Amino acid sequence: MNFIKEYIIDDINLCDEIINIHKNSNDKKQGSCGKNGQIQLTKKKSTDVCIDPNSNNLSKKEIIILEKYFKNLQSIMDKYIKEFNFCNKGNPLQTVETFNIQYYKPNEGFFEWHCERSGITHLNLTRHLVWMTYLNDLTDEGGTEFYYQKLKVKPQKGKTVIFPVDWTHTHRGVVSKTQDKYIITGWLNYINVEK
Repeated sequence: MNFIKEYIIDDINLCDEIINIHKNSNDKKQGSCGKNGQIQLTKKKSTDVCIDPNSNNLSKKEIIILEKYFKNLQSIMDKYIKEFNFCNKGNPLQTVETFNIQYYKPNEGFFEWHCERSGITHLNLTRHLVWMTYLNDLTDEGGTEFYYQKLKVKPQKGKTVIFPVDWTHTHRGVVSKTQDKYIITGWLNYINVEK
């Protein structure tokens, strides 16, 4: 059991709409990585739109699109939790961190092996599961490779991958030499319900 699961979102048309959010955004920036969110082009090269779930920087249409996406994502998470019911014990889970719509030109990618919990910031420590949806089809590589599982996930429009955040699921992007790649990705965090 590798705890990496693949699903297809119910509303595949959302993928094109999310790509358009990226294309039309005035908030594009060079993708960053590491403890301090540094730009390190030898490790990661992408153009990201980072969206704070509590931000007011989105249009009403963009909010509706993302709400529909998260409704689809919740349906997928329900399936994951049903299969791995002990992953949902403890505090409730929610996307509370900034999530990313990422664009990779041919020969760009997240080149370095990494996991999603590798620091001691509050949000980093509360991460529990990773979610990632491929927004377009790729036929020339472009997927995600998991180190310990010896697994390569093939990219497919609407395919959503859920997996744990820790070192056990060290992974990297598989670079496409000829095709553009778009993904939306983020984390489910434990949230504090104490008052």
